[in-house]
Amino acid sequence: MFALSFSPARQILVAPLLLVLLLPGRPEAQVTSATTITRAQFAALRWLEGRWLGSGGNYPRFFEEYVFVNDTTIEQREFGMDSTFTSAPNAARIVLSQGRILSLRRGAQSASVARIATDTVWFETGRSGSGYRWHRVDGNEWVATLGGGSAPTVYRMRRVGGWVGGASSMADARASVERAALDYLEAFYEGDSTKHIRSIDPAVHKMGYSRRREGGFAMSRMSWEEFHAFTRTVRTSGRGGPPPGAPKRVEVLDVLDQIAVAKVTAWWGVDYLTMARQDGRWRVVQVLWQSPPR
Repeated sequence: MFALSFSPARQILVAPLLLVLLLPGRPEAQVTSATTITRAQFAALRWLEGRWLGSGGNYPRFFEEYVFVNDTTIEQREFGMDSTFTSAPNAARIVLSQGRILSLRRGAQSASVARIATDTVWFETGRSGSGYRWHRVDGNEWVATLGGGSAPTVYRMRRVGGWVGGASSMADARASVERAALDYLEAFYEGDSTKHIRSIDPAVHKMGYSRRREGGFAMSRMSWEEFHAFTRTVRTSGRGGPPPGAPKRVEVLDVLDQIAVAKVTAWWGVDYLTMARQDGRWRVVQVLWQSPPR
């Protein structure tokens, strides 16, 4: 059972993600038990990514950071009262392992996901009737709750620095779109699935046309799971990686306040990326591509 760990010297708070919530009975009936959790469901937790200012209970302020290490691991960094995020943090991990999401601290399992919904995840700690949860309010805020009944203690987490990837000007917006497009391309070249996790919506639709030797084109699609399979192959064997001198170009074609379009030129051909701003970050939602034009 995890509770608050408070040191008068450092004022360190164990993250609200790990706070214990005593839930009376079963949670909402429409939420089903999490049996086998997919990488796509795990990637949907990207709203945790970034730096946060927390407050609640006996702790007026504390600071945390969540980082996707790869497509199966989130690192949770706890900085206590350090608003500069520069001190050596306490660290824990949230991992996807054999279809289960586990919370690990000091290498030992502390909890696992019992139920999962779009914006809420319930953890259980192994004690009958005990667990904790966290819930996304919007792209700038999430909450963790301690204690059941009519007066629970709520720990509120607010994003530091505003929206992740937030653009204060059109130049900033175009730079953010270009970075997302580069993440999309570089992940394929480098075998780095982390870049796909932060730049692509798991519900992405990708369709393309590869040129046949005998003439014409063959149409194919790529699922979110296939994105990860491709990067793993590049990372582990080098197969599918770029040949020497391969092109690597990004052109931002248009940016509005909510959607954008970019063109990527790679060794396999040309991709047109349609993006949307989600939780303040630009992400690829649709891809249409073809082999290099003649």
